[in-house]
Amino acid sequence: AKQNELFWYFSYLSCINEKIMKLLFSLCFSLPLISPQVVDKNEASGNWKGALEVQGTSLPLVFHITNNKGKLSATIDSPDQQAFGLKMNKITYSDKTLEMTIDRLGGRYKGTLKEGAFEGTWYQSGQEVPLKLNRIVKKGSS
Repeated sequence: AKQNELFWYFSYLSCINEKIMKLLFSLCFSLPLISPQVVDKNEASGNWKGALEVQGTSLPLVFHITNNKGKLSATIDSPDQQAFGLKMNKITYSDKTLEMTIDRLGGRYKGTLKEGAFEGTWYQSGQEVPLKLNRIVKKGSS
């Protein structure tokens, strides 16, 4: 009787071990597929500032990019024009390249993350203007 009990006990353990191994195996191969995308999008998240230089005039712009469960969204502020929280219609970030569009202004930004800043171009009304975006770092308060 004890041999029969031991047989069922070891059969049960091997079944559990097989399920655990399958789970670990699937986790090991799925995490590398998920993690870089999440990390990528977190890289783009935050507040970014830059200025368009057009005909000797500087126009500051601020982009607010958020990552909500892997989905990016963004708004743009143009403080000198008293325009705040304008929703970007489309935003993508992949392979260190950020692309954002705002239909109501006919504007588009495309930049590449290099050394902690996006170096890119703002496209609007047939014009292309260089636009470097630097992350806004809040200073601590005590």
